[in-house]
Amino acid sequence: MKKRVLFLAAFAAFLALGSTAFAQTTVDLTDRLYTDLELWQGEGLIDKLPPLRPYPIQLVKKLLAEVEARGSAADRRAAEAYLAHMDKLIDASIEPSALARAELGGGTTQHFEQLGLIGTLQGTISPSTTYSTKLGAYAMTGPADSLLPRYQRSPEDVIYDGAVAPLGASALTPRISLETQTSFGSGSTYFQTGIMRDSFGPFFGDSIVLSPTAPQSGNLSFTWQEGLFTYTSLLLDISATQNNGGGGPGPNKFLALHSLEFYPTSWLSLGIYESVVWGGRFEPLYLLPIPAVLFYSQGMVGFPDNSFIGLSGGVKLPASLRANAMLYVDDASFNDLIKLHFNTMLVVAGQAGLSWTPRLPLLKRLSLNYTLVTPYTYSHQNQSNDSPTFGPNYENYTNGSENMATSLEPNSDRIEIDALVRPLSFTDVTLFGRFIRHGNASSYGGATYGNGTIFDDGYVGGSPTFAPGYSLPAGVPYTRFLTQPVLEQTLQAGFDAKLYLDTPIGRVDAELAYTFEYVMNVVDAASGNPQAGVNATNHYVTIGAGISF
Repeated sequence: MKKRVLFLAAFAAFLALGSTAFAQTTVDLTDRLYTDLELWQGEGLIDKLPPLRPYPIQLVKKLLAEVEARGSAADRRAAEAYLAHMDKLIDASIEPSALARAELGGGTTQHFEQLGLIGTLQGTISPSTTYSTKLGAYAMTGPADSLLPRYQRSPEDVIYDGAVAPLGASALTPRISLETQTSFGSGSTYFQTGIMRDSFGPFFGDSIVLSPTAPQSGNLSFTWQEGLFTYTSLLLDISATQNNGGGGPGPNKFLALHSLEFYPTSWLSLGIYESVVWGGRFEPLYLLPIPAVLFYSQGMVGFPDNSFIGLSGGVKLPASLRANAMLYVDDASFNDLIKLHFNTMLVVAGQAGLSWTPRLPLLKRLSLNYTLVTPYTYSHQNQSNDSPTFGPNYENYTNGSENMATSLEPNSDRIEIDALVRPLSFTDVTLFGRFIRHGNASSYGGATYGNGTIFDDGYVGGSPTFAPGYSLPAGVPYTRFLTQPVLEQTLQAGFDAKLYLDTPIGRVDAELAYTFEYVMNVVDAASGNPQAGVNATNHYVTIGAGISF
């Protein structure tokens, strides 16, 4: 009993000597900096955030100056602490870390362990030139995405090399992760280049355009922000695979994106954006700096590629409420839609959300989000050959076999509620609940024609089964969005608690996360079909800690 009291007293003294840690790396989209920027925008301390992330140091300095001018004493202290790590020529840290995951389900327990040594380096070379780098050396007992709940992806993006063997007799295999960002320009007009993950749109979590949990890529971007608009141009150098997602990664696959966001009033934002995925050649036409011309440019070379067009909108409401929405159209029969005929080709993704950012001591944000992905969105027929193992497929919306956008598969939707709580200034606790549905749109009429994943393009015999003109069995619609009699349904709930603490011996980062998951009608991995009456209950636990110097 005395030992327990002495331990608790020592731990309390350790916390008392510490303070909130604000060290950050702008290239890292999981950094607490981005959580704070989103909160400050919700509170009205920041006016406008460009849709493409990560942000360069030049822009972050400008945003933090707005927080200093408008925020409370606590906000100003946080902004000043962040700025202290950006004004130096070199701001470096090194962090040894350890992480463990466990999955409990079906009467068995599985484990995943990870040891890491993470180095960060960033700074300001001149007012117009900045850089940010994160290098991680890891030893893992399996793939980085091992033992994660359904539709969750790894926070670490590592390069896999099949020639690398485990260390000695252990199961720990070395892996490397690198993110780099070099930025030129000002806080309103800048050019960025590097190797990084990207996030696009008003949703800082999962996105239907570019998700922060998708694989990293080579990156060239330009952003121009003025009082009434933000223009963004992006080129990604991504990896190709075979039609079924295997056989990669391979070179010569690209994504180009242009967007234009307008701010007609202080409370309204409207955006239009367009992208194209292609490969096997480099197409200079797609780099023209004008939004909404990629489809036209593709027509000039014979429509060989995969184009998307999207709309976004955001409304700032009273009482720190904010509503956002996005629509991303892969393919649609507009002639039918304007006639209000909805049983037609409709290959789209959508996202809508409402968030409340109260200035309360404990609750920092409460959000409700809904995401949908209709059948065959993001997938695309390979123009060269549609056999499963033929490749590379330069047209589908994947990078190294993973969707560049949301983690959801086609023919899925998700509703999610999240609450961010800060019981102490150096702790973030996210409480969440999610409900996800998924079906196989290629299973109908008593037969299965595909597995319903992003690698199932919905073509049979060279014809799209989701477009009018294809002969479907009676009663089977062209847009088969969750119309299947058996759907996989997943309920997830839990918490993710993180600690950011400066102590006399270094900056301590720690995480404890738990997810309860109940899955009804579990999908059969071979066919892609949900299995009626096959259910599963899983528990996922993550524990991690690191100390940086």
